[in-house]
Amino acid sequence: MTSPVAAFSFDEPSGDVQDYSGNGHHFTLNNNLVRAVDGHTSGGLTRDGGAGTMGVVASVPFIAESNWTIMFWQRNPGNAVWWLRLFNNDENSGHGILNTGVLTARVRQPGGVNRIVTTSPPAQDNVWRHYCMTFDGTFGRLYINANLIGTTPAVTTPVPIHRIDVAEHTLTNFTMDDLRFFNLEQSQPQIQTWMNTPVAADTGAATRWRNGAGTPLTPRLLTGSGLIDLS
Repeated sequence: MTSPVAAFSFDEPSGDVQDYSGNGHHFTLNNNLVRAVDGHTSGGLTRDGGAGTMGVVASVPFIAESNWTIMFWQRNPGNAVWWLRLFNNDENSGHGILNTGVLTARVRQPGGVNRIVTTSPPAQDNVWRHYCMTFDGTFGRLYINANLIGTTPAVTTPVPIHRIDVAEHTLTNFTMDDLRFFNLEQSQPQIQTWMNTPVAADTGAATRWRNGAGTPLTPRLLTGSGLIDLS
């Protein structure tokens, strides 16, 4: 199974958000983004209610433009906002998942052409749901709780990705957890497996679970039979 190119648990008590993929894509919480103590597993990511721009996960993108997967757990989503965006400077927009009163997974082409999948937005019911979007170079797909919701029309040329953003400022009471990025489309069974496996630091596995300084990170609680190596 393909490992993520970046994976964030948001479990750290302070400091930079650590990348548990082993690739060192840490990022600093800013723009009113803060850690929540009540994530899906341990801590999570939320906003403190203040206005601000989207949080920048990566100003130099680490995700392939023609074949990728993004996934995360989330509850209580805000309206008329991007949850996660693969941003393109020239288009002032990009690819990703947003809620404008209609939940949308979108791949953008040059000239403002959008290829989308839409569905009804989730309720503000405090229920955790797992969201995943994949792109194989031609079709984008939206999954909720590892169930395929729909597939976009064919994409001819996706716009380039210039940075990765999370949590637009009008989100008020959302919480996100276990955010992962892949440089390959994940299949439905793979999405199911990742959904059921919290982002964790497996100190018994390879150095991909170590931070940039090579220091083993504290193991996180996993449900089921214990730590799982999904290399």
